[in-house]
Amino acid sequence: MKFVPKQSHDPEWMDGDDYTEEDLEKTLKNLQWINCWLGGTRVILKNLEREIQKRGLKKFSILDVGTGSGDIPIQIIKWARKNPYQVSILALDKNPRMVKMAKRNAALYPEISVQIQDVFDLKESEQKFDFCISSLFLHHLSPDQAIPILKKMLSLSRCGVLINDLLRAWIPYGFYQILSGVMCFHAMTRNDGAISILRAFTVQELKTLMKSNGFKNYEVRRHFPYRLSLWIF
Repeated sequence: MKFVPKQSHDPEWMDGDDYTEEDLEKTLKNLQWINCWLGGTRVILKNLEREIQKRGLKKFSILDVGTGSGDIPIQIIKWARKNPYQVSILALDKNPRMVKMAKRNAALYPEISVQIQDVFDLKESEQKFDFCISSLFLHHLSPDQAIPILKKMLSLSRCGVLINDLLRAWIPYGFYQILSGVMCFHAMTRNDGAISILRAFTVQELKTLMKSNGFKNYEVRRHFPYRLSLWIF
């Protein structure tokens, strides 16, 4: 058996429209737990803090692409309020049902604006952000889809683009199969979580993708337990 499973191109349940609002709500709640306890939130905050301190920023803006339930922007605001930093976040998603849930979740956080919008509708000549981020979104895209989005995000950012995603390997795939059963995750979470791991990149694959598409300034890092970050600047 190969140490790294072959990359899958199977679609996820969530990427279609054959699910109810209840399916989506339960799945996104499961994903919030996963981000909190399995490293997703930590990857974003750790990398953001490094870049903020490097630049001496106390006030900054963020564009979050593919925000889902809005859990990452909410965690950023909670963290910023404690430090304290002044942060404004524009959270985008193209799925109306996602946006409805994200708006409800972010109702107590006026620093967050949630909108149904395609990132390509934003004009860099009119709107810039200090940081553009995305969490657990990259693996939903083919390379042909990912590169234009990454380039667009870079054009909209003053400081850089931060991507947080899964790392493909057999260990997290097997662990997730056990965890999702023990935690009684929703059926869509169990299905999509396993496919997400198999759709994800390895560190070397992501480096190769960036280099072959003309990106010069980027860093790909592995994070515990099986996460990776991509920083483009």
